[in-house]
Parts: sequence; C-alpha cells; structure tokens
Amino acid sequence: MAESNDDNADDAAAFYDLRRNWIDELSIRSDVKHATFRVGYWMARRMNARDKAMWWPVDRIAEEIGVDRKTVFSAIAELEGLRLMTVTRTLGKPSRYSIRLPHR
Repeated sequence: MAESNDDNADDAAAFYDLRRNWIDELSIRSDVKHATFRVGYWMARRMNARDKAMWWPVDRIAEEIGVDRKTVFSAIAELEGLRLMTVTRTLGKPSRYSIRLPHR
C-alpha cells in the first residue's frame, strides 16, 4: 500500500527538522574543525527528504566549495569518526552520505 501524501509530508518535515538540528549540533561542537563544518553543512543542505542522503562525488564537493579533495576526505573521515555521518561505500558507485545525531 502506498503512503499517503500526509505521511510523506510528515516524513519530510521530520527529516528537515533532523537536518536543521544536525547543522545546529555541528555548529556548536568545539571538536569539529572549521573546514569540517563547511563540508558537512554543504553536504547536509544537498540531502533531501526522499533519499535522506546525498551521493555527490568528492571531486565535485571540493570544486563546489573551493577546497581540495584532501580537505573533503578529511572532513568526511572526521564526521564519521565523531559518529555524525554514516558513509556507505559500494565498489564502482558513488558513496552515500547520511547524517546522524549523536546520542546523549
């Protein structure tokens, strides 16, 4: 059975609320480097409620925000290490990036 439009709207609102809270969390953490915040913010803003993820390649992310690939790789590794982002890697396909709020 297909989801109703109300369910889809509720799911979308919940995701965008999560994304907003994630960006807020990222901005106040003293253990997140400035470049990591910039990369994480940019990536989060490209995630949508349907996929709850983004697949842009590292080269494109680096080009879009004006940093080198190493900065993007380091930022993604930092976000993974802090358990703020989940990365699903599949051979021959772009990685899939999803945000996650830390448990308190």
